[in-house]
Amino acid sequence: KVHAMTNDKPKVTAIVICHNAAAHLDHCLRTLRWADELFVVNVHSTDNTLEIASCWADRIISWPDDQPRHVVRQCALEMAHHPWVLIAQPQDRLDENFARDLRALLSFEQSLAQLHIPRDFYFKNERMNKTPWGMHDLQNMLLFNTHRCEVQAKPHPFIQVKAGFESQDWPIHLGRPVRSQWFNAVNQLVKHWLKLLPVEARNRHFNGHPFALRDLSTKPLRGVLNMIKHATHPGEAAWAFADTAFDFASSILVLMHQLRRTPKLDLNQQANEETAKRQAA
Repeated sequence: KVHAMTNDKPKVTAIVICHNAAAHLDHCLRTLRWADELFVVNVHSTDNTLEIASCWADRIISWPDDQPRHVVRQCALEMAHHPWVLIAQPQDRLDENFARDLRALLSFEQSLAQLHIPRDFYFKNERMNKTPWGMHDLQNMLLFNTHRCEVQAKPHPFIQVKAGFESQDWPIHLGRPVRSQWFNAVNQLVKHWLKLLPVEARNRHFNGHPFALRDLSTKPLRGVLNMIKHATHPGEAAWAFADTAFDFASSILVLMHQLRRTPKLDLNQQANEETAKRQAA
């Protein structure tokens, strides 16, 4: 493969969608100052998120909290000024060498359309050894070129690389540049998971992952075995219990969606015709 360097400096828009993110947002935006456009979407925050964002962001828009986040994300992408877009979370903190390494990659990789940048999650300032429950869609920070990808208005996955271009992983030799400062207290964690449960279930349903009997049989059994495996390490056992419990609960909610015949959505968020007719009947 031949790598050609371009003379044009690739411009990047960094987008941060946040709701009541005052505890983390300042640290996040400080590490994104290198972006050619720093764009914050404030979703009905009631803390001082907006005040913090105004110190760093090039653009800020406020959004009501009555639409799914993927709809908000799609609208933000349509407003971005540059073709390269980085989607960050308010809890993210980027390594000081990230901007330099990213610019070098974008200058040389002419066929690159999407880049998966790994996140390390931290709880109480300690690195977690796996991706937390319900966060698997966020295990990588995404950078993509809107001219080289089809960006779809759906939860996840929402990017399809166009023919002639490619998706790549962040080079291993450059390390893991994203630290996600997740939560610092157990009560924050539980509140987050309880809020995340219906979102996770809805996403599974919309993305065609139906309920199966194994969700209430073999999967919980594997979770119990995992807890037993880590019995001598209370912290690991607690994480295994939480993963099992919340996965079990989300499976129940997916089953409820199916029993109610909740219409699935197409890419334009319109009710699937066949499902809607079945629900009407």
